[in-house]
Amino acid sequence: MSAGVGFALLSLLCAGVLDVLFGRYSGQRRAGGSYLVATGIVVVLGQSAALAALRVPFAWEAGAAFWGLLAGIVLMGANALLIESLAGINVSLGSTIYRLNTIPVVIFAVAFLDETLTLPKGAGVLLGVLAVVLLYHRGGRGGDDRLLRLSAGLAIVAALLRAAFGVLAKIGVSGGTDPFLMMIYIGAGWTLAAVVYGAVRRERAPRTSSVLPYAVMSGTLICLVASFLLLGLRTAEASVVIPIANMSFVAALLLSAASGMERMTASKVLAVASAALAITLLTRA
Repeated sequence: MSAGVGFALLSLLCAGVLDVLFGRYSGQRRAGGSYLVATGIVVVLGQSAALAALRVPFAWEAGAAFWGLLAGIVLMGANALLIESLAGINVSLGSTIYRLNTIPVVIFAVAFLDETLTLPKGAGVLLGVLAVVLLYHRGGRGGDDRLLRLSAGLAIVAALLRAAFGVLAKIGVSGGTDPFLMMIYIGAGWTLAAVVYGAVRRERAPRTSSVLPYAVMSGTLICLVASFLLLGLRTAEASVVIPIANMSFVAALLLSAASGMERMTASKVLAVASAALAITLLTRA
């Protein structure tokens, strides 16, 4: 197994935990600007501490800063929509739809990054689609079909934004920029976008004590998810690393079932098997 695949698998695990955390949060309140701003600040502080611990000097890189800020803005939008969608659908379904940004990622990588579309990559993507189909049936909360469709639509838009983030991040680190430095730019872009998001929604600021614990956990997990992803992108193709990392819905499903948030069914077991086979194909691509 290559280092790039190993980093992708670590990103997968952390992303699965993050999706379950988002599901818990969305069950209590909507995705507010205060929570997202606090999360962005945690990302910036966490990555700054990592740079200091690793003794990596902070060096302003205009190109990396541009792509990092843009990637952070896009990533914040993707996660905000994902949290909104999880208020109406099961974590397993929302996570699966969101992580199937694999499809546009592979298309974007072939179109803009000069990567090759191989048979294993194509088969892996198709198996990922099959996993979503298996999970979609009765994937809503409360049996409301309209809410299911709306929430699934939000998750699809979130997935497209997440795909754009993967390509922007790949461009950002392609010049040799340190992934931990890139994450500071991404965290700054996230925070700026969250401030605008909160202002547009004109929300009332919740108590800090109700937001901060979730923000600290979310920010830490986002740092881990994105850092492992960026490390993987430095050593392997985006059309291999990102699809593997996006299979985190398997971890989200297992954790969600273990914590009592949803029940494991035969179709969900088949979805996990389909995803596992997809990962196997993509790791050999």
